[in-house]
Amino acid sequence: MYYNYFPDIQNVIIVRHLVTEAPVQKIKTIPTVTIEKMLVDLYSDIDFEYLQGNELSFIFKNAFSKYTINENKLLRYANRKGKKEKIIDFIKNL
Repeated sequence: MYYNYFPDIQNVIIVRHLVTEAPVQKIKTIPTVTIEKMLVDLYSDIDFEYLQGNELSFIFKNAFSKYTINENKLLRYANRKGKKEKIIDFIKNL
């Protein structure tokens, strides 16, 4: 959980437990999450509930326009979290 003790700091790092079968990638031998995992987590996790509505739509639109999103990987992980159908509908309505 992130608490802003330093309001003047712009960069934030959130550390969370890794769910089994979560999509990861290695960058210089360091395991990191993929954009697909971040999007599914933003959509489905209670920690990011404050991003619901227009803000979440804005994030998804920007991600799909600026990055190559592997939709199969995104939907497989969404299915693992029980959100596949809801995310499909969400993306169709963007």
